[in-house]
Amino acid sequence: MNEKIKKWIIKAMEDYRTVENEFKLSEEEIVTSPVCFHCQQLVEKMLKAFLTLKGIDFGRTHNLM
Repeated sequence: MNEKIKKWIIKAMEDYRTVENEFKLSEEEIVTSPVCFHCQQLVEKMLKAFLTLKGIDFGRTHNLM
């Protein structure tokens, strides 16, 4: 497996573990905003791993303008 793909998957799994740990809390203690954020990040990173696997280039931007 390509090193770039491995890195995307490792980073995605970090988000997964963050969500998993949050779900160990009681229902009253779970903070939904970070859970949603990390779920979104997980999906985005897995998508980037897939695109990398398929050789599809995707832009990299954090344009704040």
